[in-house]
Amino acid sequence: MKLGATSVDILTDGTFLLDGGTLFGQVPKVHWEAHMKPDRKNRVRLGLNCLLIQTPGANILVDTGAGSKRSDKFKDLYGLNGNKLLK
Repeated sequence: MKLGATSVDILTDGTFLLDGGTLFGQVPKVHWEAHMKPDRKNRVRLGLNCLLIQTPGANILVDTGAGSKRSDKFKDLYGLNGNKLLK
């Protein structure tokens, strides 16, 4: 999206998995699973998205994703497939 000399773009830093019951709360599973298929652990895939705002004077990254200092246990628990912005 362009606003004069400023542009705003969406960047992805990968995906992660979150428990469907946690995400949808009181909504019954039969309603949401038609739109977002859960894995065998009842987790649904979500995107790690960031905004890149480019102005004539600066580049601004809003929300830098999941970071690079997560333990292997944490990465496995959340199916973290991120850190693409660091590469």
